Amino acid sequence: YAIGPTGCRLVLVKSGGPAAAAGLQVEDVVTKVDGRPVGSADLTTDLMVRALKASGDATLDVEYIRNGIPKQATITLAPAL
Repeated sequence: YAIGPTGCRLVLVKSGGPAAAAGLQVEDVVTKVDGRPVGSADLTTDLMVRALKASGDATLDVEYIRNGIPKQATITLAPAL
């Protein structure tokens, strides 16, 4: 990923992974996660902790931009291996 002034541009989306399953694609710009703007240190830490503790029903609501068009998706987190 690459963090810019308006969000986080995805440079890799793992095929078959939770983000791909939610419809996110390379070059999408994620602007908010669970209503919080992307780019803050506390959000990054919170996301890492949530991903490590994820169960099959944990979700993230994501707002992103694709080709200038705002979109939304819900990502179901995969349990850590």
